[in-house]
Amino acid sequence: MRRILIHISIFCFLALTNCQILSCQLKPKVPFITPGCCPFEFGCNFHKWYVKSPVKAYRDEGDTTSFLFNVPAGDSLTFQYGDMYTLSLGTVILKRPWKEFTTNDTVYVLAYEGEGHYDVWYKDSIYYEEGFWYKDSTWGQPGLQIDPTEMSWWVRVQDAHHNFYWLRLRNTTQHGVDFGHDIEMVTKGFENY
Repeated sequence: MRRILIHISIFCFLALTNCQILSCQLKPKVPFITPGCCPFEFGCNFHKWYVKSPVKAYRDEGDTTSFLFNVPAGDSLTFQYGDMYTLSLGTVILKRPWKEFTTNDTVYVLAYEGEGHYDVWYKDSIYYEEGFWYKDSTWGQPGLQIDPTEMSWWVRVQDAHHNFYWLRLRNTTQHGVDFGHDIEMVTKGFENY
């Protein structure tokens, strides 16, 4: 029994020491869901979305097994709201001090919020930051992204027949958002954006 306690004590000491040396922090669990997320510069006051090529419709948010049908090209949809699902955390290592971060800190990229801003995870808190890890960053790229972020935006839409369902739009870029060309959005004040 004494031997087990000694091993547990040594393990705890080493774990604590390594955590302090490596600036350990707990990662958020994935998928990490950002409710009500609007990843566009012009906001999410969408009037119509036009389907340019078939997209999958789902009964339940976040559940790809609840597939209903393919929304055909030419249909129009009205946006209701959306939640961003981060499936894989982006990892950024600080090359130099910047704001509340210090050299060699690890920051996890959670979700794009529009206007070049992201939610990032640092020491068990969420911060709203500009993409300081971009190569063309105004601040000279104080951080370096070593793991990409994988995000999908689940949006609730209504069709012309007043049916409600969910679409999963997968992000295809590492800077901002780009959901491909399956849907064209028309917003108040923005024609065929």
